[in-house]
Amino acid sequence: MNHIFLKRISEFFFSQMRKDVVQQSKSFFNKKQRYVLTGMMTLIAGMLLYPPYRVEYRGIFTGISGYAWLFNLPGSDGSTPLIAATVDIGLLFAQWVGVLLLGVIGFLLFKEK
Repeated sequence: MNHIFLKRISEFFFSQMRKDVVQQSKSFFNKKQRYVLTGMMTLIAGMLLYPPYRVEYRGIFTGISGYAWLFNLPGSDGSTPLIAATVDIGLLFAQWVGVLLLGVIGFLLFKEK
């Protein structure tokens, strides 16, 4: 009998606690700010999965570059052993900084007064 009573009290307590946490998280950002935050995270994840690359031929940059899936860069299949494509970290970082700056600006513009 006591364990049923304790179980109901704990269920009530934790359900109230969960409701409070959800309410606090919803009130922390408004709806437009959540959209901006979700958009920023989606763009950054997309840029990570489809990054810019640069092609090197025998260790020398050829000037050929582009975008490709992270796990399917040109030359990664081993068919051309003299050509290696690597992720252009500098450009990827610059893109991330741009998205973050625009996201912060959007986030602040949608701040409730």
